[in-house]
Amino acid sequence: MAFCSACGSALPEDGSPCPCTSQQSPPDTPHSHRRFPLAAVPVILIVALVALLIILLSVSDFILPERTPLFQKKLVPVAANVTDEHGTSVKWGYADKNGEMVIAAKFEMAREFAANDLAPVKQNGLWGYINKNGDFMIAVQFEEAEPFTAKGFACIKQNGSWGYINRRGSIVINPQFDSAYPFARNGLALVSIGGKYGYINTEGVYVIEPRFDAARPFDDNGYAAVLALSHWGMIDKHGDWVVNPQFEAIESFTDNDLALVMKEGKYGFINRDGMYVVAPTYEYAESFSEGLALVKKDGKYGFINKNGVTVITPTYTAAKSFAENGLAAVQIAANADLWGYINKKGEVVIAAQYNEAHTFTNGYAAAKKDGVYVFIDKKGTVVLRLDSTYLHVSDFMSDGYVLAVRTDPVTNETTYHIFDKDGDIHEAGYRFVLPRSVTTAPEIARGIR
Repeated sequence: MAFCSACGSALPEDGSPCPCTSQQSPPDTPHSHRRFPLAAVPVILIVALVALLIILLSVSDFILPERTPLFQKKLVPVAANVTDEHGTSVKWGYADKNGEMVIAAKFEMAREFAANDLAPVKQNGLWGYINKNGDFMIAVQFEEAEPFTAKGFACIKQNGSWGYINRRGSIVINPQFDSAYPFARNGLALVSIGGKYGYINTEGVYVIEPRFDAARPFDDNGYAAVLALSHWGMIDKHGDWVVNPQFEAIESFTDNDLALVMKEGKYGFINRDGMYVVAPTYEYAESFSEGLALVKKDGKYGFINKNGVTVITPTYTAAKSFAENGLAAVQIAANADLWGYINKKGEVVIAAQYNEAHTFTNGYAAAKKDGVYVFIDKKGTVVLRLDSTYLHVSDFMSDGYVLAVRTDPVTNETTYHIFDKDGDIHEAGYRFVLPRSVTTAPEIARGIR
């Protein structure tokens, strides 16, 4: 299953853009760093939040990417209804793991704290940065602002263009780009200008001139997917082709040095020389995970190894990739389309009994049975059970917390709650919990699943 990098939701199986992109750029063109197109006027903000909620409830998986800490620097941005002499409006603040509002809900918008203990917040229609005491360290002055990254820079927007600042708030690369992304591990950042995409270094100098029709940031392998002549390929940090542009879609190389590609509507895998290791013959496929890749053939799902050999015969009506604990969720038609979990030998480890099943993350998996969400361990033992008022849940984050959406059966009010694996509520009753900042390019469209 592919996920939208903009909101974290599962992408539609027909290859169409995520619903959240209706107010952003197309899925194969990086957007201009708008986290959510929310206006400063409280009434409009409320409407936007409700619209986003509708999107959330339309997908089976939740907004937050797996393995992502929910609490950044021990704080999470939350929204609450605030009443003052002007009436009731939605304001943003920060709560800690005990559910206490450490920084009062007083901002028009708030994003997560970064490693430098600064977080971007919106006030009076402009963005600035506060510390963990809620004090402004960089005054409000930007039209848009993203959290700082490990390289020590943050993307900001001024006078309609994007640039970069350092932690003192000084502009280090003048705003001049139509879009800008954080610096990758190799020290290059994706930017666009005049409809073309290229890469700059930390001094703002082009290392790779903007000549691509679309592009993605460099991955940790040191390669970037770019679009040229209506086809995707990969370049290295010098801008030289590593994989010539020839594919309808391409994803990053995995640990086994294979990359998923799509050509003429079929999926296969190439090596770092751009040569096919697995010919594009599958109706659908996902990148290798735990040594196996999910593939679809003749309408059924199975798994292959890095040599293209079928390890688990395609017999499942639906399936998800293997998790780090060696289990994969599968749907078996013989069990009334219920989900269970198999191991890498294709043996059933957890019997098919769930109407919904998530991939294991951080040791646990969310599953839904008889209208109730539970979290199970690798033996299928329930470690946390929620009541039927919870409509959607996230996976367990790396900091050990779960985000759940609840609708009150009496008032019909929707609130967001955070649990640990013992079921203790650490934060509850907020109107909304903000997902992580949008700082990576959207998923490349991958065709029909």
